[in-house]
Amino acid sequence: MSTLADAEGHRVRLAGHQWQSSPGILGQHPLTIDLVRVHESWELGMVWVYAHLVECGWPSSDCTGPWCQELLVDAALLLDAASR
Repeated sequence: MSTLADAEGHRVRLAGHQWQSSPGILGQHPLTIDLVRVHESWELGMVWVYAHLVECGWPSSDCTGPWCQELLVDAALLLDAASR
C-alpha cells in the first residue's frame, strides 16, 4: 500500500481544479510539478506539498531553492501518483 510519503520525488500533472494556492482558491491552469515533500493540512482530504515546477529543471531556470511552490492538493490524487 502506498503512502503520501511515497509520492515524494514523483512528477504529478494537475488540472487547474486539482490544486489550490490557498484554501478555497482554486488553480486557474494546469501544472506539472515535481514533488519535494508532502505535509498535513487542516483541509479535509487535502495536503500541502512543496514542489518544483517542471521549468525549474530547464538550463535557463534560476530556481535554486529546495522548493519553489507550496500548493494544496487532493491527497487521493497523490496516493494515486505514488501507486504508479
